[in-house]
Amino acid sequence: MFKSVLSRIFSKDEYISKKTFTYYLPSPPDRKTGYQEKEFDRITSYLMGKNFDILDFKMQACANDKSSGVWIMCILGAKTKEASAMTLEIDYNGLEVSNHTNIELDPSIEHEH
Repeated sequence: MFKSVLSRIFSKDEYISKKTFTYYLPSPPDRKTGYQEKEFDRITSYLMGKNFDILDFKMQACANDKSSGVWIMCILGAKTKEASAMTLEIDYNGLEVSNHTNIELDPSIEHEH
């Protein structure tokens, strides 16, 4: 896994720089239907709006006695100098309010409100 991540980071192409972005997504409660993770959708939409391309991503499940979830690591390509200089310490609570996205919800999936 790490070999492919490193090759993506250090390969030459049209991006000014490349960055990693990691996110931990806890497992949702048991459900009878599918689940759309709107917070992660908003974060990736925000990053793409800040002139990043998602070049690749890796996921690693994590579970112990008390909790479970998945780590998601995205390789981002910065298309501009501003994106390259951007810190990826994102205030997720403010992001939801200030960066409203029109993500169409699938009616067959149970959504959190």
